[in-house]
Parts: sequence; C-alpha cells; structure tokens
Amino acid sequence: MQHLQCYDEIRLQYLHTKATHIHLPHQHYEPFLSFEDQSDNGFHGFTPSGQWLRDVYDDVMEGHRDTLNQHTAMLLGCVCAIDHSHKIAKHVFKVNGVSIFTALLTVTNENGEICVCLFVATKSHSQYAEPELFYTDNMQDKGMLEHIFTSLLDKVTPIKKYSHLPNFSLPHSCTPQILNSALEINNAICGILNDLPTPSESQLGGKIVVGFDSEWNMDTSPSGHMVGHGPPAVVQIAYKNQVFILQIGEMLSQKKLPYELLNFLKDHRAIKAGRLVNGDLHQLAIAAGEDLDTFQEHISSNWSDQELTADQTQYAACDAYACLCLFHKISESPEPTPLSLTSKLTESIGQPVLIMTTDNKKIAACGTISKAIIHSSFDNINLTPTQIVVSVHEVNIPATIMTQHQ
Repeated sequence: MQHLQCYDEIRLQYLHTKATHIHLPHQHYEPFLSFEDQSDNGFHGFTPSGQWLRDVYDDVMEGHRDTLNQHTAMLLGCVCAIDHSHKIAKHVFKVNGVSIFTALLTVTNENGEICVCLFVATKSHSQYAEPELFYTDNMQDKGMLEHIFTSLLDKVTPIKKYSHLPNFSLPHSCTPQILNSALEINNAICGILNDLPTPSESQLGGKIVVGFDSEWNMDTSPSGHMVGHGPPAVVQIAYKNQVFILQIGEMLSQKKLPYELLNFLKDHRAIKAGRLVNGDLHQLAIAAGEDLDTFQEHISSNWSDQELTADQTQYAACDAYACLCLFHKISESPEPTPLSLTSKLTESIGQPVLIMTTDNKKIAACGTISKAIIHSSFDNINLTPTQIVVSVHEVNIPATIMTQHQ
C-alpha cells in the first residue's frame, strides 16, 4: 500500500499548488487522475517492480560508463585495501544454476574510493604458479613486475653481470683503413686474393680466413621504432693484422661493386667468418644485382656519410677483427666427428658426446657415454652394436624430438 500512499501524497501536493492559483481568472488545470485510470495519460495502476528499478539504474550507469571508468583510472592508490565479497556473486552470472564467479574483488584507496571492482573466479590466487614471463609495452613496468613476481628473476642472467669485462679493442699493430674508391678497394682486395691457395692446394683443404661484416642505415618511425633498413653502406674485412673498411654505399646506389671485391665475395676459398654472414652476402647480392652464393648489429643512421666518425671506424673494425679472432680461437678446439665405438666398450665410457638436432645444425644436448653400454639391455631396451646409452648432463633445446636417435 505504500505506493498508493505515495501517489496520494503527490496528488495532494498538486492540489495544494493549484489552490494557490485558483483566484487567477481564465485558468484551466489538468485533473490529477486516479491511480487506476486507464486513459492515455493515466497511471494504469502501474507498480514499479524490482526489475524495472534495476533496469533504470543499469541504464543510467551505462550512460555514464566511460566517465566512471575514466574517473576510476585516475584515482590515486598510495594506500590500498582489498576485499572479496561473496554475496552478490551468488546471484549473478549463473550457467545452468552454477555461478561463474565466486567473489567480487574490490580495491579501495586511502580516500575510500573504489579503484578496482571486478568479478573473480577464485579468491585463492596463490593456488596458481607464479609467472615466468611477462609481456609489456612499457619497460617502466619492469621494476614493479619483478618486485611483485619474484619468479621473473629466476634463472635470469642480467646483461650487466658481465659489465666488469673489458671491451674488445683492436691490437696496437692493427690500424683500420677506410677505403672509398673502386681503385683503393681493388688494390686492397688483390692483396688478399694473392694469398688464395691454388686449385690443387684447395683440393687438399687449403683456404684463407677473413673476418667479415657489414653495416647499413636503419629506417625508423617517428616514435623511434625500426621499420626497415637500406642497402649495405659499409663492408668490413679483417685479414691477418689488417682491417679494411669499404665504403660502398654510393657504388651500390648504381648497382655496381668493384670487380675484385665481387671476385672475393664469390670465391669459396676465402672463408668469411662472422655472425649471420649469409644475410650480409644476401643483402649485398640484392643491392648489387649479383647472384652471390649464400653462405646483431650496431644501429646507426649515417653509415652512408662520406666521413665516418672515430666511433664508427672503431666499431666497424672491431666487428670484423673480432670475427677473425673468434674463428682462430674456435679452430683450436677439435672439430666434432661422428661417434665411433672402440672394440673395447669400456674404453668408450665417459667419452664426450654432442647430441645434434635432426637437421644436424644445432646442439640439442651434451653428455658422455654411459657405463650402461657394457650391458646387453638398458631400461628394457636391447642394445645392439649400433646403439649406445648417453648420460645427458646439459640440455640446450628442451623437448627436442630427434628421429635418428629412436
């Protein structure tokens, strides 16, 4: 009956208001219809239900949703309080009578303002393992994420850990030479080509080794992101105690390279040692319009300048010379060969073994021959003369499937 009482009170207010104007001549007033009136302007005896009131509330909130979200996002959160409410979650979002969410998570700030209000599937978030990797488009989040999720620091070796090591530098006996004309480049490359072994010597394994690298200009967007790169502008070649920095950007703009340099790039007797040499040669081939055999860089935007800075010269020379030094250092270690067992199996126990991927391009794991090979079977598998048991000590590529080892 409260709705009828409220309606009568509103009707009484209307009549009192009109009574104050009754002395005015020629005034006509609409009658205040009864609650049950069924005319077009009547109330039709309508009683607002709980659902109708919720719909009105939802409509108002939806209309101001963007404003409310923006306001909430701008609230401070120096001192926060967190709470889970289970009452409302029991009555909303049900599928076949089963609640999807178990609680409403609310976070308030020091002013009692709601900063976060979300339905969550569980209150016990600790049941999940902490994350091992987090993606973010803002590196300023790094410190915050590592502080909250300490698991992100597990088995991570920061680059700064090796900052105590000295920077690589050229020996005093090595002075880089910057060459920017075809004549200078041809003369320098001729000195290298003269040391190439003869065809008969090549058949016996004779070769020369040079350090090889190239640089090109990077194209960046207004926001500073890399969007592409131009053709090679500089090629670095290190041979013995010499480093040649060849400025070929202007030549490649005309689809040309000095002929001695082309001969050098195509010659298989000159081993080009470096990182991603195939990619460098491929870019040179495209820029020069040549069909060269295909065999992380310092980012600079001015490798095409006629005059290279001292830093550029030092960097370019070190890039090539370091590759040459690495090749000679790696060559000191014996080259891995296919495994061969001796007639006495006990002599093979403990022999180092590299387990390669199926394409024989990457080391999947490292280990040694196990003493289990002296038995006729291992783990219910019969061992034949062509099978061995390897004790794996280090896994480089987890979950690798190697069909040749089955």
